[in-house]
Amino acid sequence: MENEYDFSKGIKRKFYMPKEEINIPLYLEKENQDFYLRLAEQSGKSLSETVNSILSKDKEELQKTL
Repeated sequence: MENEYDFSKGIKRKFYMPKEEINIPLYLEKENQDFYLRLAEQSGKSLSETVNSILSKDKEELQKTL
């Protein structure tokens, strides 16, 4: 390592991304993944659209019980 580094030409916040814009990876069990992939193919939607649709419906049902 050097004793000093020159950051005078650096760009502040070059790689900054607000946490609201970060997508969290979600890992499904193989059985669930296969099921939802088949469902997505049948409906003509992407896996992401299919899972988000199901989660939205579940969220609405859960909110009714809270």
